[in-house]
Amino acid sequence: MLKSIDGEAIWDTTPGNGIWGMEVRDSSGEILSGSNDQLSMTPFLGGMGIEISVAGNGAIASGGKFTLTAQFIDNSKSSASITLQPVEVESRVSLLSARWGSKGPRDLTGKNENLRGDGNTDNRVYLELDGEGTLVSLEVYNIADGKSTAMWDTIPGNGRWAIAVVEGNKILNRSDGSIKLDLTGRTDLDLWMTDNGKIGDGRNRFETILHFSDGSHQRVKIENPQTVATTGQSKGLEITFMEKGNRDIVGRDERLSGNGKTDWRLGIVLESSGTVVEMKVTNVKGPDGGWDTIPGNGKWLIAVKQPGGSILNSPKGSVRLSVDGTASLELWVEDNGTLDDPDSAFSISLTFSNGQVLKKDFQGKRDEVTSVTEDGELILSKPWKAQSDYVGPYDQMKENGKGDWVFTLKIKGKGTVKSMSLREITGSGEWDTIPGNGRWALAVRGPGNRLLNNSNGSVSFPVPPNHNLHIFVEDNGSFKLERSRYEVTVNWDDGTSTKVDSQE
Repeated sequence: MLKSIDGEAIWDTTPGNGIWGMEVRDSSGEILSGSNDQLSMTPFLGGMGIEISVAGNGAIASGGKFTLTAQFIDNSKSSASITLQPVEVESRVSLLSARWGSKGPRDLTGKNENLRGDGNTDNRVYLELDGEGTLVSLEVYNIADGKSTAMWDTIPGNGRWAIAVVEGNKILNRSDGSIKLDLTGRTDLDLWMTDNGKIGDGRNRFETILHFSDGSHQRVKIENPQTVATTGQSKGLEITFMEKGNRDIVGRDERLSGNGKTDWRLGIVLESSGTVVEMKVTNVKGPDGGWDTIPGNGKWLIAVKQPGGSILNSPKGSVRLSVDGTASLELWVEDNGTLDDPDSAFSISLTFSNGQVLKKDFQGKRDEVTSVTEDGELILSKPWKAQSDYVGPYDQMKENGKGDWVFTLKIKGKGTVKSMSLREITGSGEWDTIPGNGRWALAVRGPGNRLLNNSNGSVSFPVPPNHNLHIFVEDNGSFKLERSRYEVTVNWDDGTSTKVDSQE
C-alpha cells in the first residue's frame, strides 16, 4: 500500500475495495500485478527490486511524504517513506467551469463500475474546457467536513461508481469505463452518474478533478444544483420560416461544407440570458427528419450565423453562444425534402449550459388564404399537429397530455378582439373562447408565446402589430382528413366580425 502522509491519497493491490490500484513489476519488467489485479504471493530470496506505477490524482505532483507498506505471508509488515518535491506542470487545458444540469433524460450508469443503465435516469454535470491536451481520467468528489471522498470516476477496477463521459450524444468511455480524449480548443463534455443519495438532497458540495497525460490536472468546484426551467414552450423565442437563401453552407452530413445546393434559412429572435450549447430542429409532422449542432450523432448540421455576419459554429459544428437580452440569428439547413411540404411541421429547441431548454413549434412553407373586410384582414394557415398542450375536450383551459392542433392566424386591423371561434365547415366541430357554452376551448397564443386567454378561456386583447397569432384546439377526429375545412371568426369590440376559411 502507498499512502500520503495526510491519508487522503491511497493506492493498494486489493481490487474492489474503493481504493485506487497500483501496477507492480519486478526488476526484469515482468508484471506481478496489474492495476486491477490482486497481488499474488511473490517469493524472493535475499532481496528483490520492484517498480510500482500508480495513476496520478494530483497528490504526487503536489509533493509531500508518502509511505509504502509491504505485508508478508506471516502478516508482518515493513514500511519505507519518501518525501517528494512538488512537480510544477502547467496544464495546457483550462477547466473553465463545472455545473450541475437537470436530471436525465439518459440512463447510462448504475451503482457500480459498469457503463450500463439501472432503470433510473442519471444526474448530469456540464464541463467547459479550453485548450489542447489529452484527458486520461476524471473524478467527482463529495466534499464533507473539509475532506474529499471519491465517489465516482473513470478509473476501472477500484470499485467506485462509473462516470459516463459524453460529447453531444456520443459516449467517449472505453468498454472498461476508462477514457483517453484528445482535446483541441473549446470542448463541452457532459458527465452522467447515478445519484448515491447525496446529489438530490442539495446540501452537499462537490468538486471534479481532471487528469491529463502530461501529468497536469485541473480541479474545480461544481456549482451547486439549481432549479431550471423544464422543457416547454419558450417565452422568449420567435422563429420565422425564411425559405431558401443564397448561400451553400451545409450539406447532408455534419460538416460545415456545402454540397452545391443553396440552403434553407430560419430566422430566430431569442430573448434570454445564458449560454446556448445545443440547437435542434426536428420534424413533428410529416416525414421524419432532423438537424442539430451536436457533433458525432449523424444528424445533418445546422449552420448558425449572425444576420449578414459570420458563422458561429465551431469547426466541429457545435455552438456556444452567450446571450444577454435579445439576439437575432439565422439557421441554415440542407433541405431533406420536407421544408417545402405543406403537410410538414417542425419543432426547434435550444439548450442552455444550465440545462434550461427553450422549445417552439413552427410551420414550414404553407398555403395561406386571405379574407379582407372593412374591419380587418385575416390570413389563415392549414392546421398541423404541435407538441404544445394547452387545451383538451373541455369547455375550459385544461391540458390533457396530448399535443394540440394549431393554426397560424395573421391578423391585421384596429380595435380589440373580444372573442374568437373556430368551426369545422365539413363537420360538426366547434371551438371558441366563450366560457360556459359547452364548446371545446380555443387557446390563443400571441407574441413571445404568451397565452392571451384569461383563466376562464375568454379573451380581450388589442391586435398585436406585425405578429402572428396561433390558435390551439383539441382534435375532434377531423384534422387528419384532407377534405376537412375550417372557418375562424374574430369578433371585435365594436360589434363587427371578420371571418376566414382555411381553404377558400
